[in-house]
Amino acid sequence: MMILKRFFVTLSLFAITLMLLPSTSNVLAQDSELPKVIASEDGLVSLRVPDGWLALDSSNDPQIALFTTQLWFGDSEDAINTRLEYNRNGSGTVVGLGGGAFLTNEDVYQQAFGEAPTAQGLIEVLSEFNRNAGFTVDELTEVTVNGHNGFFTIIDSTSFNDERSLVVTLDTPNGVALVLASGTSSNVAENAELLVDIANTFQTPAEQTTTPASDPTAGTGGPTDYTITRTISDPEGRVSIQLPSAWFVENHLDEPSEAIIFGESPEAISSRVEDFEEPGGGEVIGVGGSIAFIDMGELGIANPTPENYAVDLLADIAESYVQNGAEILVESTPFEVYGNNAGALLGVQWPSGQTGWASFLTIDQANLAIFVLLSAPSFEEFNTQYVELASLIDTIRAPAEADAITIPPVGQVPEQPTDANNGTQGPGLGDIFNSGSNTGAAPPSTNTSTIAEGYAVYRANDNSFSIQLPEGWVIADTIASNQTLIIAESDAALSSRQDELDIIGRTTPVQGSGVTIIPYVLSDFATPGQVPAQFALNAVTNLSDTWTEEGGLVVFPPAELLNENGVQIAWVGGINNANGEAGFAAFAIFEDANLALYINATSESSAAFTEDVFMFETAIKSVKAPAE
Repeated sequence: MMILKRFFVTLSLFAITLMLLPSTSNVLAQDSELPKVIASEDGLVSLRVPDGWLALDSSNDPQIALFTTQLWFGDSEDAINTRLEYNRNGSGTVVGLGGGAFLTNEDVYQQAFGEAPTAQGLIEVLSEFNRNAGFTVDELTEVTVNGHNGFFTIIDSTSFNDERSLVVTLDTPNGVALVLASGTSSNVAENAELLVDIANTFQTPAEQTTTPASDPTAGTGGPTDYTITRTISDPEGRVSIQLPSAWFVENHLDEPSEAIIFGESPEAISSRVEDFEEPGGGEVIGVGGSIAFIDMGELGIANPTPENYAVDLLADIAESYVQNGAEILVESTPFEVYGNNAGALLGVQWPSGQTGWASFLTIDQANLAIFVLLSAPSFEEFNTQYVELASLIDTIRAPAEADAITIPPVGQVPEQPTDANNGTQGPGLGDIFNSGSNTGAAPPSTNTSTIAEGYAVYRANDNSFSIQLPEGWVIADTIASNQTLIIAESDAALSSRQDELDIIGRTTPVQGSGVTIIPYVLSDFATPGQVPAQFALNAVTNLSDTWTEEGGLVVFPPAELLNENGVQIAWVGGINNANGEAGFAAFAIFEDANLALYINATSESSAAFTEDVFMFETAIKSVKAPAE
C-alpha cells in the first residue's frame, strides 16, 4: 500500500492492466456485487464494498496529516490493521484486500509543496516520490469517477511489504480525493476487477450508508470505534490487551510513569503521562487509559488470597480517591478475567471531571498484578461508552497472546519485519513518520564495511568522524575554527550555508542541497546515566518545539532512526517557514568516542527535499566515529 504519514506518501500498486480502470471508470458497481456502503463520519466520502467487509474512520490522524478525512476498508480486521499500522509507522506487511478513501488537507499541502492541491499535482508528487524510493510507477492515465475528473496509476512495491495497490486522485467540490484499493502478491490477480469496482464507487458527499453506525458489523466509527481492534503487549510478553485499532500506544515502563499508556490521539496519551502522578486525578484529553505493573510482594496486603487481594486493594484505592474529592460510581466489585486470575473493578468520577474504570488484576503465576485505568474526560462522554471500555478489560490475557504487537519503550526502535520475498528490509520511510514510540521500517542503511553506490566518504580533517554523500560534492572543513563541517553539491550551495548554520533558525535562502555537521562533547550535554538514545530523542524533540514556535512545519515528527552500525540517532524533519528550506535535523551519538554530532541535511525547497529524502537518510545513517 502506501505510507500516508505526514505529507510524503509511499505507494505500491498492483499489476492489473492499465486498460481496466478507464473502461469501467464511469460505471458504478452493481448493488448485488457491492451491497454495503461505508462512509466517513463527517459524511464527506463513501465507498461500496462486499457484505462482511469492515471499515474504520481515522480522520484527522496527526500521523497522516496530509489528509483530513480518512476512511479505511478491508476484508478483515487484519486487513485494516496492517494497512493502518504500515501507514502510521512504516512497519509490517499488509494482508488481505483493503484500501481507503481520503480528502487532502489543503493547508498542509499548500505549506508542503507551495501550491494548492490538485488531482494531477497530488498524483505527480506521489509518483515522483515512489520512483525515488525505487518502486515501479506506471504512466498516469486520465479517469472519471462519478463525474469527478482525475488520474490513476499503478505502483508495485511487493518486494518489501507484499502490497500492490491502485491509486486514484480526483478533483471534487470537497477537495482533492485519494482512493486506494490494494491486495497482496497472492490474492491481487484474482481480485483485481473487484478492487477496481470498489474504487469506482467513490462518492463525495457520501452515499447514504446501508448499515446503521450502531451495527457492530458496520465498523464505521471514529477514533473510539471498538469494532476493529489490535492486540498489544509489553516487551516481556507478560500481559496483552485488545485496543481499538485507531488508538495510539506508548510504552513508558522505563520512565517515571512506569506504565503502558494508550488513547485515541497523541494528546490523549500525553495528558495521561502528565496525569500519572495521581492516576485519574487530573484533566485528560480524549478517551484512553494505562496499564501499570505492580509487584504483589511489595504491597503488604494482610490477606493475600487473590480474590480478596484485588477487591481489598481497590477498596483502599477508592477510599483515597474519596478523600481527595472523587465520587465512587461503582463500588469495588470482584470479577474473573483471563481464566483463573482474579480482579476487581471500580467506577470513579474525579474532581477534574475525568470519569472511568479503575481495575486491579492479579497475575498469580508471576507474583505480579496490574492496575488498569480506562477513562474519558467527563461523565457525559464516559456514559456513552462505559460498556465498551469495560469490555476492553475482558480482553486482557496473561501471559500475552502469541500474536500481540510488542510495544517497545519510547525512543527505541522495534524489531523490524523482513521482506516477504527476500528477507531484507524494504525501502520504506516509516521511521521518519513517527509520534512517540511508534517507529517503523526504513530503507536499507549503509553497510558497516561498504560505500553506497555513487557515494564517497567525506571526513573531518582530524578524522574524528565521517559521512557518506554523493560523489563530487564540495567540502569545507572548519573544525579548527568553529567546529563545523559543511558538505554541499556545489560551491554556491556550500557558501549559502556558511553564514547561518542552523536549519531551524536560518533566515537567508540556501541553494541546492547540503549537509552541515557540528560535533559536541557528549558528556557536556548528557546527564550521567542517561540513555544516549533518549538524549538524542530529547534533543530533537526540543528542536521540533522550537521549529513550531518559529512558524515552521514539522513534517517528520521526532523519532529514533534505525541504524545497522549500532549508532544511536534521532531526527526530526520539517520546513523552515522563514526561507522555504526543508530537511532533517539529527543527533548521532557515539558513546565510546564521547561524541555527539548535530547534523543538518537540507534542500533549498520542499519540492527538492522530496527528491533528496533517501539520499539524506543514507547519508545520516552512514556517519561513523572515528572516520572510516
